[in-house]
Amino acid sequence: TISSLLYADDVVMFASKTDMVRLLCIAENHSKEFGYRWHPDKCAIIDPVMTATSSTDDDNAEMQNVPTYRLYTKTIPMVKTFMYLGIPFNQFGIDSGLLINQRITEATGSMALLRQLGIQQYRVGLWPALRAYRTFVRPVMEYGIAISTLSQVQIDKLDKAQKGCIKMTLNRNAKTQFPTIVPMVLANIPSMKIRTRTLQFKFVTRLQNYQFQR
Repeated sequence: TISSLLYADDVVMFASKTDMVRLLCIAENHSKEFGYRWHPDKCAIIDPVMTATSSTDDDNAEMQNVPTYRLYTKTIPMVKTFMYLGIPFNQFGIDSGLLINQRITEATGSMALLRQLGIQQYRVGLWPALRAYRTFVRPVMEYGIAISTLSQVQIDKLDKAQKGCIKMTLNRNAKTQFPTIVPMVLANIPSMKIRTRTLQFKFVTRLQNYQFQR
């Protein structure tokens, strides 16, 4: 069972309420022993009780038993979502809906900026503009989707956002009705549905080929 995620000094711990209190004590003592310090202001607790949609008597009773989580005597706040390595998490895991909205907003904003800087067909040319999209913008939109479970609605939103970016390389408004199939075919840009499946397949392949150390 995975009980933690570790990337440099970014740490996520999974535990029951009582175990989490104990783990925080262990983390605090470890930092004191080896001369470093965690940053309590950057910490948060995602508690299923807090994020539950129901409000039954059992839920209310359980909420009264929620412990206070502390690190260096400072209380750690409880939140509904938390960003870890740029990916939003909630009580169920990756918040795919929030992830997609964030990716689309950032990617389309980046493409709009590139368009203002002249990265479009009437300034640098269509091919360089499409290459700029593939190199700098599409990776922003794709970040995190290889490990996310996406619905068809979310994939359609990604497709719509990609088409909007392609329209901007044509120096057109992203919301304008205009066909994008020709430049996408010429630049070998697949739909986001195909791209999502490709990234997920590559991730699973790398995971299977990875040699875990015991």
